[in-house]
Amino acid sequence: MKQHPIIKALYCNEDGTKITLNGKSVHVTFIERKGKKESGIVSIKGKKISLPRLICECYYGMRPNKGMFPVRADRNSENNHYTNLSWGTRRGLVKIYGEVKEALYKDLAKDSSAKALNEYAKKYDVTIGTIREHKKKHFANNLEVIDVEIIN
Repeated sequence: MKQHPIIKALYCNEDGTKITLNGKSVHVTFIERKGKKESGIVSIKGKKISLPRLICECYYGMRPNKGMFPVRADRNSENNHYTNLSWGTRRGLVKIYGEVKEALYKDLAKDSSAKALNEYAKKYDVTIGTIREHKKKHFANNLEVIDVEIIN
């Protein structure tokens, strides 16, 4: 059992199956999606905290900055063991820079169909959501104002 770095009366075991606060067991609520048990949620002092976050805080300390979240090495949402968890950035939220960004925008100008977006995601090794965000931002910045009516 490891002690939480801020809440000194809170202890958590290696995989979050046993959590105690002031010597009393804390209930973990699990969310189930598509028949798989997803991350658990713990309510401590009126705040809801995800189980992976609580485990990371106990074993690795508080997150270095607000952009960091608990990530799993094996991407298995049921594996909450501390050796599988670490602080990291969310997968899929990748920024594309420089020549790669220019090449992506040229590709989007040629073809921006759903099938093409899947191909670009594989080509640039990012998620399709990242491609969609770049598409939305790029084409929104390049809109031209054709006719404006000023109302006083």
